[in-house]
Amino acid sequence: MDTHSKRSVPIAWPAFLQRNADSPLQHVTLRLFLLEGLFSGASMMCMETFLPLFALAMGAGAGDIGMMSAISHILGPATYLVGGYLAERTARHKQLYLVAEGLVGRGFLLLYPLVPIFFEGRVAVFILIGLHVVRMTFFRLGGPAQMAVTGHVVPGPLRGRFMSARSLASVVGELGFQPLVGGVIALYLFPRGYQLGFLLIWFVGLIGAAAFARMPVATQPVAAMTRSSRPFREMGQDIFRDRQLLAFLGIVLAWGLGEQSVRSFYSVHMVRNLGLDAGAIGLLAAVASLASLVGLPTIGYLSDRYGNRSTLLATGATLALTQLLWLSARNAWQLVPAYLLNGLAHRAFQVAMVNLLLAISRPERYARYSALHQAAATTTSVIGPLLGAYLFERIGFASNVTLAAAAGILAMLIAWRSLHEHAPAPA
Repeated sequence: MDTHSKRSVPIAWPAFLQRNADSPLQHVTLRLFLLEGLFSGASMMCMETFLPLFALAMGAGAGDIGMMSAISHILGPATYLVGGYLAERTARHKQLYLVAEGLVGRGFLLLYPLVPIFFEGRVAVFILIGLHVVRMTFFRLGGPAQMAVTGHVVPGPLRGRFMSARSLASVVGELGFQPLVGGVIALYLFPRGYQLGFLLIWFVGLIGAAAFARMPVATQPVAAMTRSSRPFREMGQDIFRDRQLLAFLGIVLAWGLGEQSVRSFYSVHMVRNLGLDAGAIGLLAAVASLASLVGLPTIGYLSDRYGNRSTLLATGATLALTQLLWLSARNAWQLVPAYLLNGLAHRAFQVAMVNLLLAISRPERYARYSALHQAAATTTSVIGPLLGAYLFERIGFASNVTLAAAAGILAMLIAWRSLHEHAPAPA
């Protein structure tokens, strides 16, 4: 098929699938994968929004919320590595993802509504924390397998537009579904509102899992790592054997450390130092979400036309320099440009990172490289907030955004000097 004809469609919505898919079967597969992103993304984002509120309603304190996140993140790197090993061991990526995340992980959502029925007080809070940690463990076990499926079913020339469309679908699902769940909770209050809300979240996630289950995905050959008696040691050796992977992980660590050191403190700064209320913060968040609806289709087209590396450099540099706008902002209006640029570039940056990971790895290593990527990213989500809290309290918010900008520029320098958009030759 003529690759240039695929790149001639400057849109990132499902219409381009019919024009560019290699076959009707591939067209159906990609549409189902897009639907999975719509419903699964909406379900996941609702969980991140309403689970802490549910815990607070049961009597949890700020320390309990922090502990719930910390324990989950500390276990994250090891869980992703195990998930990568299992994906290569079985080579049944679709089935592993459906069992780990679709069946078991989402099944735990049905247990959340039962907690306030059978438990109360501190016991209920600790039970909820335990359920969350176990649920996230299964979600992460299925993560590398899902990335492997992505690499196998999404053709390289379409990845920019398709992954942008999938991310866009997730934003649309989030914007449409979160107000519904929030309205149910506000109407019925605690505990019934949250119980009904979690059932809705489970049902929407189930629709996403059903779409994924219907995707025709072939079982892949078992990767060479499964013949090793020390698979995790071999994973570590891969990092230094493949300079592309080493550079990519350097980008993940530098970028993640900077982003995580400031991410949790934007709202604190706006409330404590700028005097903004929840309404103003919500409007700024809406600006970012609306900007992403505009930016993703355009960036997806540009990624397919000019390459994911170019997209990564452009969006990454934009995001890093955007951090510096916080230094001069004194009111909500002065923050609008920062939120607008962040909305245009942030999700596009994430799409470019995923596509580059697939581009630098051989098909039999999709799951392994994804596991290493997610393990590195989760490590920064443990260290970054601790470093950010120290800087915020000892020096001030300016040090957080300065570190984030510097780390972002460092990550882009690594990408510019060391990262190239091609996979290594088979060993």
